[in-house]
Amino acid sequence: MDSSMTEVESRYQLQIDYWNQLQLFAVEVDNVNVIYQTYEEINCISLIDKDVRSALDKHPCFWNVQLYSLQTTMMVVFRTDIRHRW
Repeated sequence: MDSSMTEVESRYQLQIDYWNQLQLFAVEVDNVNVIYQTYEEINCISLIDKDVRSALDKHPCFWNVQLYSLQTTMMVVFRTDIRHRW
């Protein structure tokens, strides 16, 4: 913070920073939720629907990479949040 800032300006800036970080965190939580639900849906529908399972089995490497990517993305977001937010 600039030394020429008054105490009120300093507090106001801290509040702005806090709300900006909170908004960013909320967006990231929403994104991780979408990623998790996508991962779960791919797994669930492949167990329920034989046609979907058959389609997935035609290119298993592709779908394994997709699932792994979803898992990795969730871990990267959480690890980044933990290291940089607190």
